[in-house]
Amino acid sequence: MRPPGGGRAHARAASGPGKKRLRHTLNASEYNNLFVEISTAKGHTWHKMARNITTESVKMRFFAEAFSRPLIDNTLRGLWCEFMIAEALGPECASTGFSWYPWDLQIGDGRTTFPERIRIQVKNSASLQSWNQANGQKTDPLFSLTWRKKPYYFERDDPGIPCETEGFLCDLFILCHHPVTDIGTADQRDPGQWDFYLLPVHGPNSAVTQAELQWAQQKLRETGRNSSTQRRPSTLRSGIRGRQPCEPVGISDLTIDRIRATFGTR
Repeated sequence: MRPPGGGRAHARAASGPGKKRLRHTLNASEYNNLFVEISTAKGHTWHKMARNITTESVKMRFFAEAFSRPLIDNTLRGLWCEFMIAEALGPECASTGFSWYPWDLQIGDGRTTFPERIRIQVKNSASLQSWNQANGQKTDPLFSLTWRKKPYYFERDDPGIPCETEGFLCDLFILCHHPVTDIGTADQRDPGQWDFYLLPVHGPNSAVTQAELQWAQQKLRETGRNSSTQRRPSTLRSGIRGRQPCEPVGISDLTIDRIRATFGTR
């Protein structure tokens, strides 16, 4: 857009009580990227005159602001964990969460079933949160493995994709735990600071006991509501209530072969 005045533009702030008068003379190039700040008694208002907004500029702005700090806001941390895992597993691992699948990641052809296809739900928890870093308060990590019904829209939106009527709606949970409690060294963007617990939910190495499974099925049947069994890093490592101990792996050991071995198959 060509500015008025033969390639030059004037930006003014109206004068009056409590207002400051500004005047800028701009050439056409400056005009295209101009933001004029008008200071008033009520605060600051930004008036956009003209600017070239592109896909790349929005992407850069989003990533620069969303992931510029070592402690990731928990509304975004789940996505970060999903893509950490996807990157570790390589091109065979697809992200499915954006398609509103009940699972977040998938290995293999979506039209097949386990073991050709492995569906993964990703959960995350961190000892430090972005909102309590000033007071140093720590969060006690807790993960929920939820038994639920298949979403009503799944058959409509994804015909031909196998999915059970009810269940955990995945083959494997990967529980991501960021255990660092030192605010000076914690960086949740660093894949090397995370622990990953691999919990298969069926087969001979299932991390869910038969008693937990029966309880979840009964609760859903009687109440129609989702039911969850919970895990903490401390009890995962030690193993309680008939569960086998589970040691975490680091990002460098998170491979498709390792995942298949977790089920007892390769």
